[in-house]
Amino acid sequence: MKESRDLYYIAALADGEVKDPSEEKSLRDKIEKDPGLQFEYFVQKSIKRLVSERLNISRVPEKVRIRLERKISPRNRLNHFYKMIPDIYFTKPLAAWGSTIVLLAAIALIIFNRTPTAEFKNFAFEQSGSGNMYVQAMNNFENILAGKLAPQFVSDDAEKIKEFFKKQGVEYPVYIPEIKDWKLVGAVVSVDHGEKFAHHVYSMSGGKLVYLFQVDETEIKKHNFLTLTDDLVSFLDSGNCYESTKGNLVTLITRVKGNIFAVVSNGSPGEIENNLCQLN
Repeated sequence: MKESRDLYYIAALADGEVKDPSEEKSLRDKIEKDPGLQFEYFVQKSIKRLVSERLNISRVPEKVRIRLERKISPRNRLNHFYKMIPDIYFTKPLAAWGSTIVLLAAIALIIFNRTPTAEFKNFAFEQSGSGNMYVQAMNNFENILAGKLAPQFVSDDAEKIKEFFKKQGVEYPVYIPEIKDWKLVGAVVSVDHGEKFAHHVYSMSGGKLVYLFQVDETEIKKHNFLTLTDDLVSFLDSGNCYESTKGNLVTLITRVKGNIFAVVSNGSPGEIENNLCQLN
């Protein structure tokens, strides 16, 4: 019974229907500690993202709706149901249902053989060392909150921030997502072993902040001083988005337009995930 209730709330969280911040935090803490719930949440989010990407739903015309309602009225439902079933299921039931089972099994194999276990493992736990991009992003955000790291360039204009990065010597193309209800605050360029890297910050409602550190993926692969674990990079290259919560902070790693984003925020995990994971 408890498992069914947990799955119900996991589905609600994936659909963005949990509005109480304390309840959302409690659910995410529970997911973080339970690999089974991590897998269930991953499946729910993947299905939601796949459906939203592939289906464009438009309103059914009124005439069509009325006609459909008439056809599926109680006395017509049974006939309608039988008409939907191909004749082969009645004329050759063994062959038809056997083929259906094989097809369903093939679909299941395709789904469950895609990068197993890695899809719901705790990548955050594996990131370590002062040169790790995830660790650096966490430390930088804590310094921002403590007032120890301030923007070098203040602007709410994405194009001006891109120009700032270019003038400061950032050599890779920088992508600045423009998110509804998020306001750009400014940007910083860091220098590591002579290489320059781009960072920018948004403000959210309630005074919350979103910090985004991005690098060209080749920077991760060609240098030893800026790192992420190989399995996390492979996970991102497969089009996945990794999100984790710890205390009041949410961290997110994703790949957008050839750049790897490391995001840290003290805002709503659901809002961060919904706005940034869809970019990959």
